[in-house]
Amino acid sequence: MKINNLEVKGFGKINNLKLNFKDSFNIVFGQNESGKTTLQWFIRGMLFGLKGGRSGKDGSLPPLKRFKPWKTNEYSGIMEYTLDTGKTYRVVRNFAGNQAIIYDSSFNELTDSFDTSKERGALFAEKHLGLNENCFDKTVLIRQLDARIDEEGSRELLNRLTNAVQTGFEDISYKRAQDALKEALKTYIGTDKTSTRPLDKIVSRLQELKSLKDEYSSKREELFHVEQQLNQSRNDKDLLEQKKALFEQTKEFIKIRKSIDQVSRKISEITEILDNIHQIHTEMDILKKRADEINVSETELSRFSVFDNEDIDKITTDFNTYLYLIEDVRKQETGLRSKEMELEVILASVKHLNAFENTTPGVDNEVIKLYRDLESLKSEKENYNPDNFNTQIGSENKRKNRFNLAAFLSLATAILSLSLGLLAKKGGFAGMTGAAVFIVLAVYFLFLSGKASKKLTDIMRQRNMSFTYSNGIMEQIENASTSLQRKYSSVGASSMEDYLSLKTEFDKKSIQAEGIRNDIKHISANIEENQKRISSLKENILGKLTLTGTLETAASEISQENINEFKTGIRKYKGLEPTSNYTSKRKEDISTLSENLINKLKNSYNITFENEEQLSAIITSSSAEIRELEGKSHQKLDQIVSMSLNKGIPIFGLEVIGDELTVEKLSEVEVLACTSAEKAASDLEKLNLEIRELETVIKSQDISSDKNQQLEEEIYELESKKSQLEDTGIALRLALETLDEASYEIQRDFVPVLNLRMSNIIDKISSGKYNDIRANDQLMLNTVDRETGGIIPASLVSSGTADQMYLALRLAMADFITADNEKLPLLMDEIFSQFDDLRTAQTLELLKEISTETQVILFTCKERELELAQLKFGDNLNIIEL
Repeated sequence: MKINNLEVKGFGKINNLKLNFKDSFNIVFGQNESGKTTLQWFIRGMLFGLKGGRSGKDGSLPPLKRFKPWKTNEYSGIMEYTLDTGKTYRVVRNFAGNQAIIYDSSFNELTDSFDTSKERGALFAEKHLGLNENCFDKTVLIRQLDARIDEEGSRELLNRLTNAVQTGFEDISYKRAQDALKEALKTYIGTDKTSTRPLDKIVSRLQELKSLKDEYSSKREELFHVEQQLNQSRNDKDLLEQKKALFEQTKEFIKIRKSIDQVSRKISEITEILDNIHQIHTEMDILKKRADEINVSETELSRFSVFDNEDIDKITTDFNTYLYLIEDVRKQETGLRSKEMELEVILASVKHLNAFENTTPGVDNEVIKLYRDLESLKSEKENYNPDNFNTQIGSENKRKNRFNLAAFLSLATAILSLSLGLLAKKGGFAGMTGAAVFIVLAVYFLFLSGKASKKLTDIMRQRNMSFTYSNGIMEQIENASTSLQRKYSSVGASSMEDYLSLKTEFDKKSIQAEGIRNDIKHISANIEENQKRISSLKENILGKLTLTGTLETAASEISQENINEFKTGIRKYKGLEPTSNYTSKRKEDISTLSENLINKLKNSYNITFENEEQLSAIITSSSAEIRELEGKSHQKLDQIVSMSLNKGIPIFGLEVIGDELTVEKLSEVEVLACTSAEKAASDLEKLNLEIRELETVIKSQDISSDKNQQLEEEIYELESKKSQLEDTGIALRLALETLDEASYEIQRDFVPVLNLRMSNIIDKISSGKYNDIRANDQLMLNTVDRETGGIIPASLVSSGTADQMYLALRLAMADFITADNEKLPLLMDEIFSQFDDLRTAQTLELLKEISTETQVILFTCKERELELAQLKFGDNLNIIEL
C-alpha cells in the first residue's frame, strides 16, 4: 500500500492542508507543536476512525474529542492510496458524523461493499490492509520513543507475537490464557490430587445415594407386584358377574346402529353428489364468462403481441441504467462545478503573479546568472580597490627603509671594526674579519633593499592600472544592476530572494491549476459520454412505449409507472393463451364429471332424477328415517349405560359404543365375558387368601414413596451436575493441550526467522559491529560482541545501540506480520532522538533500501536529520514542511 496524498479539511490545529507523498521516502519536517503528531493521528483516523466516549480517569479526552478542529467546523479529510494490486481508492471521512465514503479510481462508490461499525463506519481498512487497528499501531506505526520495550513489556512480547502471527492481534497473552485454564480446571473440576473440589464431592455423594436407592428399590419391587396382583383380582370379581346381563342389550343396540350407518352413508353420498352438481353448474357459468373476457383481452392487448419476456428484461435494465446515468451526471456536474470554483480560487490567489506567464523559457537561469555576475563584479571591484595598493606601498616603503638602515649600520660597524683592528697591534686580524662580516651583511641588506624598491615600483604601476580597470568594473556593475532590477520589476520583486519566492509560489499554484484543469477535462468527457448513452437509452425506451401506446408521444417523460404498464401488458398478453386452453379443457372435463355422477346414483341406489329438487326431496325423506332410528338407539343406549352405572362394571369394549362397535367385536366381547365369569368364580377363594397374606406383608414394611422420590430427584440433579463438570473438564483439558501445542509450534517457526531478520537489520545500521541479535526464551534482546565473542544484553549496551536493537525488532515485526498481506507504509516519529550522526546516517541508508519496496514517512523536527537525508536520497527525497 502507498499513500498518494492527504487533504486535511479540519483536524485539530490543522485545516485546509494538502500533502502529496512519494512511493519511496518522505520526510515531514516541522518544529515542535507544528502538527506532526496531529498528522499521524489524522492518517490513523482516516483508516480506522476515531474512538469517542468519556474522558479517561486522568482527564484525558478520547481521540474523537481531542482532535476536534480549532478554527473550523468542518471535521473531515480525504486520503488517496494505492494497494499492491495497483488499484487506487479515495476515502472521504467525516469524523463529526462518523461517516466514511470509499471510491475507486473511477469514482464509483464502494462503501456498501464493506462491513460497517456504529462507532467507526465502513471497515474498509481491515479488508484492504489485512490487519486491524491494534496490529497497525504495534507494527508499522513507530511513535516517538515507542521502539524500545521495557523489561516488564519484554516478558509479554513473546506471547503477543505468537498471537499476532495467528490472529493479527498482539494484545492477548498465551501465558495468561494458560494460567486461567489451569486455575479453572482446578477450581471448578478438580484433579487426581484433590478430594474437596466440586466433582469430588458430587461423586462421593452419588455413591452414598445410589446405595440407599438400591435398598429402597429392592423392597419396593417386591411390594409392587403384590399390590398389582391384589388390585387386579378385586376389579375382576365384580366385572365378571355383571358382564352377561349387559350382553343381550348390547347386541340389540348394535343392530340399530348398523341400520343408521347404512342410511347415513346414502344421505352423505347423495348430498355430496348434489353439491358437486351445483358446483359444476356454477363453474360452467364462470368458464363461459371467462372465455368471453379472454376474447376481449386479446383484442385490447394485441399491441403487445410483438414483444416477449426478453423485452421485459431489456427495458427494465435499460430504464435502471437510464436512471443511474442521470443521477451520475448530476453528481459529476456537481463535482465539475466544485472543481471550477476551486480553479477560480487558485487563479485568483496568483493573479498578482501573472507576470511570470510572460517570461520566456530560461529567464530564471538568466536572472540567477545576472545576480551571480553582479556579485562577482562587486567582489572583483574590491580586489582592485586603489586603497588596497596604498597600504601595500606604505608597507614596502617601510620595508625598504629598514633594509637601507640595516645596510648603513652594517657598513658603519665594518668601518669601526676595521679601524679598531688597525689601531690594535694584537687584534688586527680579528678586526679585519669582523669588518668583512659586516661588509657582507651590508651588501645583503642593500640587495634586499633593491628587491623592495623593484616590488614598490611594480605595486605603484598596478595601482595606476587599477584606477583604469576599476572604472570599467563600475560601469559593468551599473549595467548588470540595471538589467537585474529590470527583471525584478517585471514580476514585482524587490530582491533575488523575493523573486525566487514569488516564482516558487507561481509554479506551485500553476501545477495545482493544471491538475484541476485535467480533472475538469476528464469529468466533462465523462458527462458528455454519459449524456450520449442517456439519449440512446431514452430513444430505445420511448420507441417501445409509444409503439404499445404506454406513452402518447415521444416528447413525454418516462416514469416507472410507464415501465410497469409495459411489462404488465406483455405478461397479460402472454398469459391469455394458456388461460384460454385451460378454460376449454376444463369445460370438457366438467361435462364428463356430471355424467359420471348421474350414473353413480342410478347404479348404487337405483335413483333417477331430472333436476336438483328431486334429489333434495330424497335427502329429506332419508333424514326423517335416521331421526326415527336414532330415537330407538338412544333409548337402548340409556338402558345399557344405566345398567353399567348401577353395577359399576365396565362394558368390555363398549366405551365408544356410539361409533366404533361392530358385530365382530360384539362376538369377541361375548366369548370373553363367559370365560372370565367361570374363571372368576373358581379364583375368588384363592384371591381372598392371597389378599390377606399380602396385606399383612405390606403393613410390616416401612417404605415411604416420598422418600424414594426425594432420593431419585437428588441423584438426577447430581448426575446432571457431574456430567456438566466432566464435559467442562474435558473441554478445559483439550483447550489447554491445544493452546500449549499451538504456542510451541508457532514460537518454534517464527522466532528463528524473527532473529535472522533482526540480525540483518542491526548489521546494516551498526557498520557491521553487531551482526547477530537474538531474543532469548523471555524475548529479552541479546547480541554478540564480534571482538570478544561474549553475549551482551541490550540493557548493557549504550542507549543509542539499544535503540537500534529495538528498532530492528520493530522493523522485523512489521515485515514479519505484513509478509502475506499488504506491504504497508512505515510511519516513524523522531526515531533518531538518541542516535549520533553516524548511526542516523547508517539507519537512513537502511531506510533507503527499504523504501525501494515500502513507502517510508519519517516525522522529525531536527535539521541535522533533514540534511543527512538530503545527502542520502538527493532528488528522490520528498520533503514536506509544516
